[in-house]
Amino acid sequence: GEPPRRFAQHAIRELPQPISNHYWSGSVLRVLEKATERRPENRYQTVEEFWDELADAALPLTLPLKADEAGIRPRPSSELTVEPDELTQAPPQPKFEAGPAFLRAYADGGSTRRPRIVVPVSKIEPLPENPASIAKRRSAREIVAAFPDRSPNGKPLPRRQIPASTSRPKRFLVALVLILAFSGMLLATHKYVTSHWNPLVDIPQLGDVFVVGRAGVTTTDVNLRPDASAANPAIGLAEYGSRVRVLSINDNWYEVQVLEHGRTKSDPFSSDRGWINKRFVKFD
Repeated sequence: GEPPRRFAQHAIRELPQPISNHYWSGSVLRVLEKATERRPENRYQTVEEFWDELADAALPLTLPLKADEAGIRPRPSSELTVEPDELTQAPPQPKFEAGPAFLRAYADGGSTRRPRIVVPVSKIEPLPENPASIAKRRSAREIVAAFPDRSPNGKPLPRRQIPASTSRPKRFLVALVLILAFSGMLLATHKYVTSHWNPLVDIPQLGDVFVVGRAGVTTTDVNLRPDASAANPAIGLAEYGSRVRVLSINDNWYEVQVLEHGRTKSDPFSSDRGWINKRFVKFD
């Protein structure tokens, strides 16, 4: 009932939906699948073999089998007779439903001419012309003459001054403002990045890492501060030549522990630990 174009150039793996639920669908599908294998050696090699398999696949489930006198059921191919003239004739052309009636007219090979479709067109009356359409057909001289250049009292009419086009200067001005704004943004970003943002600012320098824990000698009498600032009062004194050990670093300040004073302490109760400026320490 439908053309087999969907099965062209490949084996039949499924049946159309209208015939896929019959009792013989599965067995017939297996026969057709073998008959349409891509490799010729996998197909049926003789017409008799193909005929026998197809006949067995289409048998009803409860049909009694006929046997001969010897009790052997004859093969369906034994009843197959082909006249010699039939082997030289082409098979009949298949006919399929082609859709609507005007398409089925071409199923016989296109001998029927396509019906001509004629659409009746009534006479179209011309539309009444309006003043706008009439004005379009007037010449330029007539249109100019239709507008007087003098007032009823004979004085010439004042002509409207057409201002010069200012579109180009405006575009140039807008473009200039945008360029200047963009340049200012770039400069501000560059200044901020180079002055404020530094991803390595919190990382101590390589020399400072090795300074912590080292021992040095003070180059003068230097006050010990409670923190890294000269604004706070002194809490102790590291005399000239005192040996100190660096405990931590904060910018230009060292937190030190006095290991040995350069001379006797003037205040025995003063602290031996505090912050001093790094320029007053000399390392061995």
